[in-house]
Amino acid sequence: MSRLARILYRESAPAQSPVLMDIEQTHYGRVAGLYPGYGKIATEDGRMLYFRRDRVSGNRSLHVGDEVNYEQELGEFGIEARSVVVVDSQRLAS
Repeated sequence: MSRLARILYRESAPAQSPVLMDIEQTHYGRVAGLYPGYGKIATEDGRMLYFRRDRVSGNRSLHVGDEVNYEQELGEFGIEARSVVVVDSQRLAS
């Protein structure tokens, strides 16, 4: 990860978070906001992640409050969500 990427991540992460992370891991969160062309996910650890609407997988449309899983990547504005998928309602019930 480049120096600029570390600085961007450090600025977007809570103080107790490590500076570097495993971006290939699948994470869970909830859709916090939807806007033309993009949205935001509230992560399980309290961060807000940006995602582009073209990074949503599957045929299901997103709604604020939907639980999603996603991977993270370093994008133009820092850490972003990619491969965003709405979690099956059966996981929400368990």
